[in-house]
Amino acid sequence: MEKIITKNHTVICGWNEHIDTVVDGVVSRQEHAEIVLVNLSPVERMSELVLRYKVIKLKFVHGDFTSEAFLDLANVRQAASVIILTDTAQGNISSADERAVLATLTVKTMNPRARVCVEVTESKAAPHVRRAGATEVVVHGEHDPYLITSAVMAEGIVLAARQLLSYKEKGSLQQRMIPGEYTGKKFKELSEYFREKQSAILIGLCCMGKALAVEDVLSSDYSLIDEFIERKFKEAGKEYLSSQFEVPQANLNPGDDYVIKQNEVAIVVGK
Repeated sequence: MEKIITKNHTVICGWNEHIDTVVDGVVSRQEHAEIVLVNLSPVERMSELVLRYKVIKLKFVHGDFTSEAFLDLANVRQAASVIILTDTAQGNISSADERAVLATLTVKTMNPRARVCVEVTESKAAPHVRRAGATEVVVHGEHDPYLITSAVMAEGIVLAARQLLSYKEKGSLQQRMIPGEYTGKKFKELSEYFREKQSAILIGLCCMGKALAVEDVLSSDYSLIDEFIERKFKEAGKEYLSSQFEVPQANLNPGDDYVIKQNEVAIVVGK
């Protein structure tokens, strides 16, 4: 129960059957991955997981990830990123999305700079999680119908999608920084740079967008959740929504003549 002193680490909140894959993904994308798990899974189960990843010295905080006290033990205030999984450790999956909203809100009031990625079970929960400050929201099973249909109607799409979305494959989707000298230049020039210098195929850009005000994020017809989120931010004295919260937007295949902007990053298929 001692506070973890690791900094710029990744905190994974909650537990479900995919936690091994999530940990593997973080490890594969970070050269010196430091990961802290926060959940209410049985200690024996988590001890096995910690032992399995003893090379990276995986750490574990046993507690409710919606609680500021337990998030403090995981040193969320100095974390670089936080992943909130659809939690099945507490048994009641019906309230998983509510806990995801509350956890997102708690994390962002503690650490407005953290990148928070959240998994929800229903699409209707996504807007509330975004209003709480999530950087990215993934809806469980959201793309299953597309993949199933593609398997029948378009041979090869599923195989390609599986490879693009796998961190274990050679040609996977990746985000890479754009060299400063390419700001103001055309997409075609940047595409040639990635192909020649990094052996990667540039397929698009991601724009972090402009800062939003609270009124831009919360609906005018507030739900109880929206009101709760707004009240909690005011109580905490946090105004990060007006200065730091941004909505990323993907711009795939914008055309050869598209001019690269300063706040964009590259989306590539790379090795």
